[in-house]
Amino acid sequence: MLCTATMYLYSVTLQKAGGIQKAVYGSFSAPKVQEIVVSRGKSLEVFTTDGEGRLISLYYTEVFGTILSLSTFRLTGGNRDYIIVGSDSGKITILMYEREKATFVKIHQETFGKSGSRRIVPGSYLTCDPRGRAVLISAIEKQKFVYVLNRDGAANLTISSPLEAHKSHTITFDVVGMDVDYENPCFACLELDYSEVDEDATGEAAASVEKQITYYELDLGLNHVVRKATLAVERSAHALYAVPGGGDGPGGVLVCSEGLISYMNINHDAVAAPIPRREQVGDASLRPPVIVTGALHKQKKMFFFLLQTDVGDLMKVTLDYEKNKVSRVKIAYFDTVPIASSICVLRSGYLFVAAEFSNHCLFQFRSIGEDEMDLSRAREVKDLGTVVPFYSPRPWENISLADEIESLSPVTKMELTDVQGGSGKGLICLCGRGARSSIRVLQYGMGITEMAVSDMPGNPSSVWTVKTSARAEHDDYIVVSFVGATLVLSIGERVEEVTDSGLLLSSSTLAVGRLGDDALVQVHPHGIRHVRSDRRINDWKAPGRQQVSHASLTSTQVVLCMTGGDVLYFELDVSGQLLEVERVEGLGEVQALSLSPVDEGRKRAKFMAVAVGSIVRVLSLDPQNTMETVASQGLSENAQSLCFLPAGGLMYLYIGLGSGILIRSTIDKITGALSDNRTRLIGARGIRLRELRLNGESAFAALSSKTWVGYSYQRRVQLAPLAYTPVEDVSSFSSPDCPEGIVAVAGNTLRILSIDRLGEVLHQTAFPLDYTPRSFVRISGTSLIAIIEADHNAIASTVTDTDEMPKSVFGVVPGGKGKWGSRIRVMDLDKGVTVQCFALANNEAAVSLCISAFADRPGEQFLVVGAASDMVLQPRSCSSGFLYLYRINGSQGIEIVHKTAIDGIPSALASFKGRLLVGVGKLLRIYDGGKKKLLKKSENKFFPNLITSISVRGERIYVSDVAEAFHLVRYKKSDNALVIFADCTHPRWTTSSTLLDYDSIGAVDKFGNFFVSRLDAKLSEELDEDPTGARIKWEYGTLNGAQYKMDDVINFHMGETSCALVRGSLQAGGDEAIITAGVMGTIGAFIPFLTASDYKLFQSLEMHMRQENPPLLGRDHLAYRSSYFPVKGTIDGDMVETFLSLSPERQRDIADSLDRSVSELQKKIEDMRNRIL
Repeated sequence: MLCTATMYLYSVTLQKAGGIQKAVYGSFSAPKVQEIVVSRGKSLEVFTTDGEGRLISLYYTEVFGTILSLSTFRLTGGNRDYIIVGSDSGKITILMYEREKATFVKIHQETFGKSGSRRIVPGSYLTCDPRGRAVLISAIEKQKFVYVLNRDGAANLTISSPLEAHKSHTITFDVVGMDVDYENPCFACLELDYSEVDEDATGEAAASVEKQITYYELDLGLNHVVRKATLAVERSAHALYAVPGGGDGPGGVLVCSEGLISYMNINHDAVAAPIPRREQVGDASLRPPVIVTGALHKQKKMFFFLLQTDVGDLMKVTLDYEKNKVSRVKIAYFDTVPIASSICVLRSGYLFVAAEFSNHCLFQFRSIGEDEMDLSRAREVKDLGTVVPFYSPRPWENISLADEIESLSPVTKMELTDVQGGSGKGLICLCGRGARSSIRVLQYGMGITEMAVSDMPGNPSSVWTVKTSARAEHDDYIVVSFVGATLVLSIGERVEEVTDSGLLLSSSTLAVGRLGDDALVQVHPHGIRHVRSDRRINDWKAPGRQQVSHASLTSTQVVLCMTGGDVLYFELDVSGQLLEVERVEGLGEVQALSLSPVDEGRKRAKFMAVAVGSIVRVLSLDPQNTMETVASQGLSENAQSLCFLPAGGLMYLYIGLGSGILIRSTIDKITGALSDNRTRLIGARGIRLRELRLNGESAFAALSSKTWVGYSYQRRVQLAPLAYTPVEDVSSFSSPDCPEGIVAVAGNTLRILSIDRLGEVLHQTAFPLDYTPRSFVRISGTSLIAIIEADHNAIASTVTDTDEMPKSVFGVVPGGKGKWGSRIRVMDLDKGVTVQCFALANNEAAVSLCISAFADRPGEQFLVVGAASDMVLQPRSCSSGFLYLYRINGSQGIEIVHKTAIDGIPSALASFKGRLLVGVGKLLRIYDGGKKKLLKKSENKFFPNLITSISVRGERIYVSDVAEAFHLVRYKKSDNALVIFADCTHPRWTTSSTLLDYDSIGAVDKFGNFFVSRLDAKLSEELDEDPTGARIKWEYGTLNGAQYKMDDVINFHMGETSCALVRGSLQAGGDEAIITAGVMGTIGAFIPFLTASDYKLFQSLEMHMRQENPPLLGRDHLAYRSSYFPVKGTIDGDMVETFLSLSPERQRDIADSLDRSVSELQKKIEDMRNRIL
C-alpha cells in the first residue's frame, strides 16, 4: 500500500448493506403493484416480487445521511403511495418512486430543525393519518410537528407549514396515526412526563411516574393541534398499533406492554389479554414476552394483526367487537419466524420478514391461522395474576419459505486470506448473532446455483438454445456442437435427445437460431440449413471448396464469413425464403463476426462488426448502403471475438483479444462511429464472447480463465465474474423449472446454471454456527480455522437443530441471566465441516484467541484461548479468567496442553518473540511458556480503560484501548519492562484496526469513523536508534499521557459502525486497499491514490457533485462526512460515482468546468473501482 508522507484515499462501497432497519410496503410505481421500500440506515432500496415468488431489487440509492424513520401515505382518492422520510438532515422529505426512470423523485422537502441526531429535533418518530390527510413527526423529547397534506388545483401534492404540538419534559416512546374515518385527524403518542421527577431529589417520583397515551387532534377548520385526551397505561408499555376505524373496525389502538396487549380508545374501557408464552426450560417460561414488531392486514370486513414476540413467535391478534364496542382481545400463536426489525403483510399473499440479524425472508401464506388458542395448557402466572396460555413452537403450518435475501449483518470480524486450497482470495467474515450466526466466505463474483449436470458423449465445443416459435415462452431445443457432429436435445419435463428437429446432425454447427416466426436456421461449415415450420428443409451449400468459418444471425438476417475472405449477407423475404442480398469479396481472413441487436420496432440489425487481422470494421446493413464500412478501429493484436450490448440508451461493442484483454467501445447508434475505448484484463487466455439474456435484457458472457458476465443493472453496465469453474461455451436457457438460466458446456459435461442475484459483487458461502462468533484465527499451513463462540443467556451444549425446526428460526434454549454458552470450534474451511468442537464448562465464555509459539518449545505452534468464568459485562467483572493452551497437530486439529488461571478477563492476546502478550483489563502482561501453566514475566499497569487488541511489528507493540485509541509500547529487555512512549491526541472508541506500515495504523470506531493515525517518521527513527532506550524511559508527557503523540492523517465518517478492518488485495495482481465491514453488512474499501493530480481531480469532481447532485434527504454532504471530525485526505467515491447517473447534459457541463471530457471522467471513476475488483 502507498503510505507516503501525505496519504490520500478513495472511499467506495463494494457491497451494499444487508441489514434492514425499517420496511414499508405499498403501490409506489403504479396502482395495484406491491412493492417494498427498505431503509438500511444510510440507504434506500425498492423491492418487488416476481411471478416465481422471488424478491427482485428495482432500485438502490445512498442518501448520504442517517435515516431515522420511514412511513408511507396515500392521498384520499389516490391510487399510488408516497414515501415520507425523517432523517438527521433536520428536514422532512416526501418521495415518489418512478419505475421508468428507476429513481426517487423529491416531491417536497421541508426544514424544521437543526441537522444531526438530536433528542429534541423531530425525526425519530414518524406516522401518517390513515386517510393521507396529515403527518406527525416527533423527536424523542419535547418537540412534535404536524403537517397537513393536500392537493392543489393541478392535483399535485402540497404540504402545509408545520403546526406545533410540543410538550416540555416529555419523552416519546411511540407514535401512531389513528383511523378516525374522515373526522379530524388524530394521533396517539406513548409518552412519559418527567417534570416531577426532575424536581424530586428522593427518587420516589421516578419510581411512581406513569406512562400515558396522549391523543393529539388536528382541527382542520381552525388549523390547530390540541391535546384531546390522556390515558394512563402500563409502565412497561412500549409500542402502539392503530386499529382500523370507520366502517372497517372499532378504531382505537393496541398497546403492547410486557406480557400484555391492551385495546384502548377514548371513552372506552381498556380491554386486555395476556400474550401466550412459549414453554421453555427452567425459569425462561416465567419471563413475560415483549412485542418487538408487527403489521396489520386488512381486507373487506376483516382485519388482523401479526405481532412478533422477542423470541420470534408471531401472534395473530383479532378483536371481538360490535359497532365501536370491543369486548375481547383474542391472541393466538401463528408461526415462528426470525426475530425481525420490520414485517410486511403484502396483499399478494406474501409475508416479508426483515430480520434483525442475518438473512431476510419472504414467506408465502398457506392460511391465516386460528383465532383462538388451545387453553388446555393454560396456567396462572403470578406477575399478571391471570391465566396465561402456554404453547410449544412447531414447524410452519400457515406459511412457507418462498425466498431469502442474504445479509451479512452484523459482521463482527473479518480476515482476508487464500481460500479454496489457495486458488483464490476471499474475505472470511464472522456474521450474525446467537442461533443465526455463521461464518461466511466472500469471493469476488456472482453466485451460481447448479441446476443439473449431464455427461456428453464427447467434449462439446459450442452450445445454443432455440425457440421454435416467436410466441414460445420457453426454449424448445438445446443444440450442442461437437467436432464433426451435432446433438439436439428437447426441453420439457426431461431433457432428452431428439432426431426429428430437421437440423443437420452429421456436421458441427457454427450458429443456430430462430428465423422468422416459426422456422429454424442452422449454419454449418458446408452451408446453411433452413428448416421451415412445415418441416420442409432448404439447404444452401458453400460455393466451390470454400467453407464457412464464422456466422452470426438474427431472426431475419444471416451473415457468413468464408475461408477465402468473402462475407455473404442473407435476408429473409416476405415469402419466408432466405436470399443472398450482398457479398463482399477479398475482405481478408475473418477472426470474429457479430450482428448488432435488432432495435424495438425494426426488422433488421443496423450494423455488423467484423474483425480482420488487427482491425475491427463496422459495416452498415441499411438497404441504402449495405455492407459499407462506416467505422474501423485498430488493435494491438488480433481480435478473437466480438459482441454488441445495448444498455442505458447506448450501444457498446465488446472486443475480446487473445491476451485476455476485453475492450469496450461506444458505437453511435445512428452513424456507427466508434469512440471511448475502455480496456480491462479479465483472464490469462483468449476471450470468447457469447450473447445472453438476463433479467429480460441483452447481456453477454466473456469466457476466459474465468467466466465473466456483462449486463445492464439499474441503468448501469456491470461486468462481474461468475463464482464457478471455467466453461467452454454458454447460452441463455429458459424452461418452466428455470425461467432464466444459463446452459454451459465444460469438459464432457452439459450444465444448467442459474445466477443467484444480479448486482451481486461478492458471492457468499455460509457455514452455520451455534453461538455468536467472537473471533477466529487461520491455522497456517492448513485449511483449518479456529473459532470461539459465546452467548449470554444460553445453556452450553443444548443447541438443537432439525430440518423442520431450524435453530436459526426457532432459537436456542435460554439459560437465564448470568449463564453463558461457549464453544471452541476447529473447522476445515475448504470442506465446510467441523473437525473438532469443545464446549466450555463452569459457565466460562471464550473472549479471545491467537496463534503463538514459545521459545522453550521450538518447532511447535499453539492455540491460546482466553476465557472468563461468570463474566458480567456491566460493570465488567468475572470470578476468574483462564488461558487455555492447545497444541496444534497440523490438519488433525488441536489438543489441550494446560490451563492457566488469571485474575481478570483476557480481552486481547498476541504472540511476541517466543512469548505471549495478554491484555487483562487495564493490564498488559508478558507470559512465557511453562510445563504446567504459563508464567507471568512482565506487566504494565498504566493503560486507561480496557485493552481490546494487540498487534506486533518488530520491537514495537501497538495496543488498542476501548476508549483511548492507540498506545505504542516498547519492551525493554534489560529492565524487563513494557514502556508506553506514544499515544493518540483524540479519544477514540476503537472497534478494529490494522497496521499500514511501521508508523501508521488504520482503524474504525463505534461511531462510524475511519481514521489513520501516524507517528512522525523522523521521531520514530530517532526512537528506534536510541540504543539505551533512556529517551523513552525518562521523558514524560502531560496530563497522564505519553510523551509523544500520533497525528491523524485521515478522517472520514462512514455513517455505519464498523467492527472489522483488514488490509490487502481481493484478487491476484490487484492493488492493495483497506477493506472495512460494518454492522449492517456493508463491505467498503479505501483505495490509495497513486498520484496527487488524481486526488485533486477527484476532489474537484466531488465538490461539483455536492452542488449538482445534493443528497436525497437534504443532509449537507460535507457536514455528514465530518460528523465527528473534519473529513481529511479522503474522497467519497459513492458521491463521485453519482456522476455516472447524471443526464448527458449535466455530465458535459461538469466535464467542461474541469477541462476534461465526459468519457475521460467516466474512465477515471471506473478505473478506481477496477483497481480492487
